[in-house]
Amino acid sequence: MKPIGIFAATRWEVNAIRRAGPSFTARSVNGIRCWVGAIGGRSCWLIQTGVGPRKAAAISRDLLRAESLSCMVSSGFACALNAAGIGHLLVGTEVIEHPAGEHTRPLPCSISLATHAMKVADDVKLATTAGRFVSMGRVVCRGEEKRDIARMTQGLGLDMESAALAAAAHEAGISFAIIRTVSDVRDEDLPLDFNLFLRPTGWISGVLSCLRDPSSVIGLSRLRRQSHRAGMHLTQFYEKFLSAETLATFT
Repeated sequence: MKPIGIFAATRWEVNAIRRAGPSFTARSVNGIRCWVGAIGGRSCWLIQTGVGPRKAAAISRDLLRAESLSCMVSSGFACALNAAGIGHLLVGTEVIEHPAGEHTRPLPCSISLATHAMKVADDVKLATTAGRFVSMGRVVCRGEEKRDIARMTQGLGLDMESAALAAAAHEAGISFAIIRTVSDVRDEDLPLDFNLFLRPTGWISGVLSCLRDPSSVIGLSRLRRQSHRAGMHLTQFYEKFLSAETLATFT
């Protein structure tokens, strides 16, 4: 049986999933660092892509050239574009790029995988909503822009990697799912421009930005607490999802 592939952008998201599962073993595949675990005769691969669509596209395609997967799951944290609260689970039914790009048309998620995820979330009593995801090539920091995106796209959740991962899955002819927890909400301004940290020399600019505005430290502390809650709920979901009992019914 082919492995399940779970893709997450950052080490914080990866670690939240690793805490839930069996003993994951680090492994290098095609130069990509992965964590591999076996549950009830089923193999699960956990892959850290890095932040953003370009990295997600490159890593997923490189991995798929070296390893056949039964399905791909885009996981980690997301911004809620609806009224969901911190830690709520968002399950994708489709994903689009915004603004219009290569993947302007919605790419569908597997109905069976989405239904399966919703059932697992219900079993562990996590507040869950299913709907359209929106992917962008940058971090959206202002509540006003989040609300505009929600209105224009009718989206449920916002991230940076899911559209690129969905495209790779569709090219490979395998099922795709989005399962993420909310780390920031629609009406919330982020404490600083996190896009600074995505540039090669951005850490210096990011640190200087914090020094110029000490109030951003308070905002970062709030976001850290929110991310911790999102991570706990992600772990809670995967503790059930990555069980032999659940994977026995997983297709």
